[in-house]
Amino acid sequence: MFTDLLTESLKRNGFTDERFTDAVNYVIDHCRYPKPSIADFVSYDKNVKVYTWQDMVNNSFDFSKFVKIRISAEQSKPLYIRQEDFETNNFIRYENT
Repeated sequence: MFTDLLTESLKRNGFTDERFTDAVNYVIDHCRYPKPSIADFVSYDKNVKVYTWQDMVNNSFDFSKFVKIRISAEQSKPLYIRQEDFETNNFIRYENT
């Protein structure tokens, strides 16, 4: 019953396989009760804030706490994310070519 309800809820909320895997890992690490609820899985959402160089300058961010990343091959300038987001996600480091 739990699995059927969870599957229906995941479909209704547009979960991909990757997003579901991330949600399961999150629940394993953060669930406070012996038995997780469907809401524990569905409420998980991974968002990473991406900054431009101008965002970094305008907000006076410490560049040493950020990593330059590449999102597409056509990208001519790096984008920036926080170091902890880089370490916990599968981003590609921006390398000058």
